[in-house]
Amino acid sequence: VIGDGSDLEARRQMLLGSTLAGWAIVNAGTGACHSVAYALGTLFNVPHGAANAMLLPKVMQFNEDRSPGLYADLLEAGDARHAGLTQTEKSQKLAMSLQEIMELGGLTDSLSDFGASLEDIDHVAAKGLELKSALSNNPVAFDYEAAREVVALII
Repeated sequence: VIGDGSDLEARRQMLLGSTLAGWAIVNAGTGACHSVAYALGTLFNVPHGAANAMLLPKVMQFNEDRSPGLYADLLEAGDARHAGLTQTEKSQKLAMSLQEIMELGGLTDSLSDFGASLEDIDHVAAKGLELKSALSNNPVAFDYEAAREVVALII
C-alpha cells in the first residue's frame, strides 16, 4: 500500500489487517502506548495513528528491556523466517520492523515536528498517565519515570 496506493489487493489486505487489529484492541485493550498517544493528540494535535506509530517501537523496547522476549511470539506469528533468533532478539526485531514500517510510510518519529520541545517532557509524561485503563493493560509497570523515558526518545 505504501509503495503502490493503486494496488487494490494490497489495500484490501491493509483494511483486513486494520479490522482484525480493531477487534483485537476491543478484546484485549491497549497499553502505555495508547495512553501516551492520547496526550500527544490533546497537547500537540498529533493524529492518533501517527502518535501510536511514533510511540509503539519505543514503548515496546521499554517493555522488552524489563521483560525480555515479551514480543517474540508476535514476530513468529507474522514471519516464521526468524526461528533461529533468541526470544529477546525476536522481540527487538519486531520493534525495529515497526520503526522501519513507520519510516517507509513517511511518518515522523519526532514530536518536535509538532511543536514540542525538551521543556515539554514533564508535562507530556504526566498527561500520558491519565488513561488508567490503558496503563493497567501494559505488560510491565509504567509510571511517571517510564513515561518521561519514552517521551524523551521522541522529542
